[in-house]
Amino acid sequence: MGNDLQRRGSETRMAPAEKLKAVLAAGSVQEQFRNALGEAAPLFAASVLDAFSSGGKIQNCEPKDIVREALKAAVLRLPLSRGLSLAYIVPRKDHGMWAPQMQVGWRGWVQLAQRSGQYKSINAGPVFAGEKIVSERLSGHLALEGEPSSAEVVGFFAHFALLNGFEKALYWPLAKVRAHRDRYAQGHKEKWSAWQTHFDEMAIKSVLSNLLRNFGPLSVEMQQATRSEDAGHDAGANLLGAPEKPAEQIPMKRATVAKPKPAAKPPTPAPRTADPDAPPWIELLREKQQAYLAAHAGQWPADHPEEITSEKVASEWIAWFAAQAATPACDF
Repeated sequence: MGNDLQRRGSETRMAPAEKLKAVLAAGSVQEQFRNALGEAAPLFAASVLDAFSSGGKIQNCEPKDIVREALKAAVLRLPLSRGLSLAYIVPRKDHGMWAPQMQVGWRGWVQLAQRSGQYKSINAGPVFAGEKIVSERLSGHLALEGEPSSAEVVGFFAHFALLNGFEKALYWPLAKVRAHRDRYAQGHKEKWSAWQTHFDEMAIKSVLSNLLRNFGPLSVEMQQATRSEDAGHDAGANLLGAPEKPAEQIPMKRATVAKPKPAAKPPTPAPRTADPDAPPWIELLREKQQAYLAAHAGQWPADHPEEITSEKVASEWIAWFAAQAATPACDF
């Protein structure tokens, strides 16, 4: 009893970075990173520590929660280095407490789209004073004409073209970008808000992700990124933004399919839990199940067990779902 209390007291006195190192060093956590990233797992874990050590409100978040969000980025194979603008773990207020959230940056959206093999080109950026957006209302075609007369930014554009010939562009004037920020980013006035520190990146991401999610073909990986975006209710603390519409909830029930043998009992998804001490694999497994069901019309894999309570079995299925998401055949 005394040793247990002494151990707990020692953990309490540990610096935040040391607590995160301890969680990352756990065998079960390392195994999940290896399942998602293979030999690159140690470098990815180092990037998590680097992001945490950069300071800021993220150090107010629980290390286990940070690792859970890092696993989401690992499954998407998006490095967390802030200089790459691919993915971030960012803090946000949740009922008065700081909670981390994995967010995909605008370059991360570009990379996920490229992996689908369906995009010929993707571009996004600012529109400057002197440049003019010409719109053809019937076809929706947009053209950027004229030359910049100054460095003043008046709006932001995004454009993509598919290999099959389809293309689409979107333009938001600066007023619409700010209205989007004001509506979805409750903390945008705070000095730590990305809308204060990285306004252009936030604006580009907001326009580009809006274009891709509404008009582009979404791979399973892009669906996962969309769900992560939809999970953020306070976009002012992140580099992703908030959705125009809430994500549709996928019912965790197996569709009825005619089989030569009696239908088995539907698998039991990993349980939702509010326990802060719960292992990260529970929520991650549930998200991978939802992503798979969304891409396969609610059909479970044929050999999916009826119930998963073992962390080892869960890790194997998380890796399998991740492999499915990385397969071009899963795109639609």
